[in-house]
Amino acid sequence: MRLRRSLASLIALSLMTTGCVPTKDGEGNGMTTRAVEERAEQILRATKDVLGESGWTPHPTWVGCDAQGRGLVQLLFFVERLKPMEGDLGALSEKVAEKWAGLGLVARAQPVSDRPGTYVVSDPPFLQGAKQDGTLTQLQFSATFSGLQVLSPCVEGDLAQLNSPQPTLTPPSSP
Repeated sequence: MRLRRSLASLIALSLMTTGCVPTKDGEGNGMTTRAVEERAEQILRATKDVLGESGWTPHPTWVGCDAQGRGLVQLLFFVERLKPMEGDLGALSEKVAEKWAGLGLVARAQPVSDRPGTYVVSDPPFLQGAKQDGTLTQLQFSATFSGLQVLSPCVEGDLAQLNSPQPTLTPPSSP
């Protein structure tokens, strides 16, 4: 439980300290919100390939990304897994970093010094904030908990629409 609270704090800190950096002309980077979501899902699939398919719970949230009101948004894609993990966690962290390299990420795997038995895989390196474009991809895991965080670049989008609940009920068919 303490690790879970630590990861939640880390996510909140990431949001407060990274921010989103628009391109030089102040606009987004040309990506769409759908492309950002697909990229986050791609990173999750690569992570699952190494750590296992089951038990992952995604918590995607869109956040505003600029103070000037130009309609730029950023995806915070957090996925948790509360399922025991077996094996050499250090070796698994290296395998995740290798898998991510195939996606173009330059991730570094390392143990977390103040939490024995916890590993982090991060691009950019752990505790160095986000990249200049505002992105951050980070996985922290132990034998009992995994937390994947993907912070996207700024993209144009409607924050209210992106965060509105999607209908889940199918209307009854007509006679």
